Amino acid sequence: MDFFERMKSSLKEDYPAFLASMDRPFARSVRLNTRRMDRDRFLDESGLDLERESPFTRDAWIVSGSWGLHPLHVSGAMYLQEPSASAPVDILDVQAGDRVLDLCAAPGSKSTQIVREKPSFLVCNELDPKRASVLLSNLERTGAVDFALSRDDACRTARRFPGMFDKVLVDAPCSGEGMIKKHDLALTEWSEANIRTCAARQADILDAAYEALACGGVMVYSTCTYAREENEDQVRAFLQRHPDMTQEPIHKPYGRPDFDQAGGLRIFPMDGGEGQFAARLRKAGDPEDRREPSREKTVRLTALEQAFLQDM
Repeated sequence: MDFFERMKSSLKEDYPAFLASMDRPFARSVRLNTRRMDRDRFLDESGLDLERESPFTRDAWIVSGSWGLHPLHVSGAMYLQEPSASAPVDILDVQAGDRVLDLCAAPGSKSTQIVREKPSFLVCNELDPKRASVLLSNLERTGAVDFALSRDDACRTARRFPGMFDKVLVDAPCSGEGMIKKHDLALTEWSEANIRTCAARQADILDAAYEALACGGVMVYSTCTYAREENEDQVRAFLQRHPDMTQEPIHKPYGRPDFDQAGGLRIFPMDGGEGQFAARLRKAGDPEDRREPSREKTVRLTALEQAFLQDM
């Protein structure tokens, strides 16, 4: 079965609308960074063709055209993003003072969105060195503070922080079906075998993220793909492996219920985005039991490192 046959089987009466959406331009939005510019000044001075406000997060607008070289983007006053990609952080609902882990963070669209909520601290992780460099650049460009960047396997990173995070975002590596309209290669390389490979990797990452989540904490699992195996099936299997986790219903003015009507949310091109799935999961227990990081030294500095720190 090819991609379009699968979509027809999944969407049924909505398939014609989905097929028609494939001929429309890829959706784009800009998200304001209020660390750099306030809303009123942005609306007065940006000069952008703002079509309408984005429904997926505050201080964001649907736009036409390419704005990657706009001075406000270069200076970090705004961030370019596929509109529905901002939904997972909106669903995570980061509060000031939360300790947050963004486990698969590059290129940084969601990390830069998280830090505007003023968490007490953000740890963001990316394995690939080039993508990690882009992630760091985006965070620094937008004026982010109180964050640490880890460049390691997502599972190893999560397991270094057992029970320490109030909020965990797992925007998992996926088969990227929501990007097929933007990248021809996504369709060329599409296969059911790749979906199964992605699902296996996602399960490992979710299990590691579970260990990092504090009692009473919230995890949002999201992908930019349509495959049930990577979305509803993935969440259901995770909940079976971890009975102290429960799925919380998502009530938002955008998207539609997941295929299983289990509380998750899907966004299709017909809904104003290009493809997003999200599930909000909570761990049982008292948030007061959140573990604190160890203050003990675990690594002995070399003589060169000690000399460098003394010089600094």
